[in-house]
Amino acid sequence: MTSSELFIAIDKIAREQSEKFGQPAPYYYNIAVEKAEMLAKEVGADVVLCKIGAILMDIKLGECMANKCVPLHIQKGCEFIEPILDDLGVDKKIKQVLLDCIKFHHGTKGEAYPSIEAEVVANADCYRFLTHAGTYGNILFADSLGFDQNQNVEFCLNKLEEKFSVLSIEKAKSDLTENYENIKEFLNKCKI
Repeated sequence: MTSSELFIAIDKIAREQSEKFGQPAPYYYNIAVEKAEMLAKEVGADVVLCKIGAILMDIKLGECMANKCVPLHIQKGCEFIEPILDDLGVDKKIKQVLLDCIKFHHGTKGEAYPSIEAEVVANADCYRFLTHAGTYGNILFADSLGFDQNQNVEFCLNKLEEKFSVLSIEKAKSDLTENYENIKEFLNKCKI
């Protein structure tokens, strides 16, 4: 199977999951894939693997949101996709890179990324959150949890800080720092 064929197969599976559970929304899905491609080119990573990693990172997010177990979406994503990658005959090394893209898309807590592709995917994910549209999505998500205004703001500020701390690629930092500062200022003004 060529990398282009793998991309098409994984994209189809991920879109089916997204349609079934409503997450990630197509807008956020597309941003992640587009930014993964851009950053991969910027740092010399494998573009197709980065795009596939961006597709896979939240493949079980919708199901986990529906079942109120969002913190498990990384584990569930790996458990879901590993046998599929095996069935598709994906090389062991490529499979590990893709699983690492899922495992480390929230960052590495200061450790080195296991591959440049995992680092690219983690940075691409930040474009979904460190934007006005991403913040709006977080506000709606926090509201759906029944948070009051201050809890909602704190939830969004925490997510903003989490994602900003993940940025490790200079292009992503450059693109997103001003957004981060503006959104942080706005959210702090929303506290009552």
